[in-house]
Amino acid sequence: MMVFHDETTLPNSDLPVVQYRIWSLWERKLTSLVLLSLIFGLTFAVYVSTEKTYLALAAGILLLGSVGRMFVPMQFEMTTEGITRWTLGYRRSFPWADIHSYVLQEEGILILPHRIRYPLDAFRGVFIPIPQKYRIAVQRRFLFFVEKSA
Repeated sequence: MMVFHDETTLPNSDLPVVQYRIWSLWERKLTSLVLLSLIFGLTFAVYVSTEKTYLALAAGILLLGSVGRMFVPMQFEMTTEGITRWTLGYRRSFPWADIHSYVLQEEGILILPHRIRYPLDAFRGVFIPIPQKYRIAVQRRFLFFVEKSA
């Protein structure tokens, strides 16, 4: 779900709330299938090589946990206060004033923790995925709010 109007008809102070839901499992079916196959394959390989079920289950759970966000739906909302993300009932907010650095990527926006970029910042950053059909509108809105808060 996405709620917004044509940007050319609205004054900057009257920007509506942007809401959308993304579930990477359905948005990126091929990638999801490859990841699930890889997880099951590696879990099976651990079982075959060690012949211990608990080690195979532990490896499978760890692998699934590392890419687990891809398998749960997330909802995002952009307001004048910041970006809010809901995942499995857990809410996390990112105020515009706290966003010091970001990278617009092909599939979304990576929010980085520091103004100066460090080599491992991508691992500490927060990735905001954006569906293909909303990408340009959401990026414009993001840039507007970030520039306004700076």
